[in-house]
Amino acid sequence: MVNEKLRQDWPAPGICEAVHHFIRVQWFLLLQYFFGNWWTRFKPATKTYKKLLIIGDGVAGGYGDYATCAESPGLVRHLYRIIAVEPTLRLPWKLINCGLFGTTSDDWSPECKAEEDSFRSYGRAFGVVEEARRRCMRPTPKPLWKKVFDDKRYRDAEVVIVCVGLNDSKYGLLPDDPKSTLNNIKSISEALLDMKKEVILCTIPLRWRLVGGEHAELFTKDYDRNCLIAQYVEERKCPQLTFGIDFGARLFNNPAFYSTDAVHLCSAGYKKWASEMREALVPAMVRVEARTWKDMLAKHRKVK
Repeated sequence: MVNEKLRQDWPAPGICEAVHHFIRVQWFLLLQYFFGNWWTRFKPATKTYKKLLIIGDGVAGGYGDYATCAESPGLVRHLYRIIAVEPTLRLPWKLINCGLFGTTSDDWSPECKAEEDSFRSYGRAFGVVEEARRRCMRPTPKPLWKKVFDDKRYRDAEVVIVCVGLNDSKYGLLPDDPKSTLNNIKSISEALLDMKKEVILCTIPLRWRLVGGEHAELFTKDYDRNCLIAQYVEERKCPQLTFGIDFGARLFNNPAFYSTDAVHLCSAGYKKWASEMREALVPAMVRVEARTWKDMLAKHRKVK
C-alpha cells in the first residue's frame, strides 16, 4: 500500500517547520477573515452566468497555497486557469471557495444542529484540543450547512466540490470510526443531489510521513476513510455524483506537493489537484451548460 522508499524521503518535523506552520496559519486566517468570500457580494446565477462552490475543511479552503489579498487561495485559483482555456465550456463561471480551516465532516453535515464556533479552527490549527473546544468568540447564528446554503450568494451554485474529513481523526465526534465520516459525507452528498446540484467528491490527503511511526494509526484511519468514500461513489451510480480525485493514490505520496505540516497541500500540490480534477470537473460543468442551452431552446420554440 505504501512505497517504502518514498516514505523515507519525507523530512522529519522540526522547530523551523513548526514556526513556519504557525506563521502561515496566522496569515491564512487573517486573509480568510478580512478578504474571504464571507464579506463579498456575488451576483445571482443566471442562464448565462454559472457558479461553482467548494466546501470542506482547510484543504478545500486552500491552506498551504500561495495566498495574497488579490485572489482566493487553493483549488479555485488553479481551476480558473484550467477552465479559461477549456474549449468545451461556453459560459462564464464564478468559482467560490467556502472551505473553512479546522472543520470536520460533522460540522458540515446537514444534520448538525450545533452552532459553529467562529474561532474554533484557531485552536485546531495548532492541535490544541482544549482550546478548540472553548468558545473563544461569539458563535455564528447557524450551523455551517445553513450558513452556506441559506445564503443567496451560494445556494444557486450548480456544481459543488466537497473535500472534508481530514480533521475527523482528531476532532470528529467519532474519531476512531471512519464510517462516521462516510455517513456525514453521504448526508452532504444526498442533500446536494436533492437540491439538483452536480456533486464532485474528493478524498482526503493522507499523512504519509506517519507511516511506520508512532502515530501510524492516523494514516490508517484516513486511508480507510478514502476507501469508503470511493466505494460510496462507485456503488451510488448517480450521473450527478462524480468521484473527483483520490489523494490516497501513489501519485500524491510526494513531499513536493505538501506544505510544511506534511498534511495540507502547497502550491504545487493544489496545481496538481486542479489538473487531475479536470477529467471529473469539466463534464459536470458541461452537463450544467447543456441543460441551460436545452431550456433556452425549448423556451425559444414555445415563443415561436
